[in-house]
Amino acid sequence: MNTRALLLELLRNGAQLWVEGDELCLEAAEGILTPAMREELSRRKPEIISLLGQRSRYALPSFAQQRLWLLDQLEPGNTSYNMPQKIQLKGILDVGALRKALSTIVAGQSGADAGPADISRAL
Repeated sequence: MNTRALLLELLRNGAQLWVEGDELCLEAAEGILTPAMREELSRRKPEIISLLGQRSRYALPSFAQQRLWLLDQLEPGNTSYNMPQKIQLKGILDVGALRKALSTIVAGQSGADAGPADISRAL
């Protein structure tokens, strides 16, 4: 099993991965992390840390997001699946809240912090 396949299997089973400094952290339900997977994670730790970067949490909650992540790993920088859209806002814009929300999305935060799935929490 290659590193990407190992990560996808963990994520499909609901595990969350993140990096703190040079430590690889994992949160998963009991029984998800088998001894063989634990050994693979240890062996591939530097590569996994490089793939994940310094995000606060890395989890793919939906199949669609897993698919897009995998496509990006296979063809980095491919914009075929980007869907630019224009929206018109009415009323007074809270520029500070908008800046905070967009910064949160760009930072790739999820979980307890506001992220792409819950931008309203940043407002």
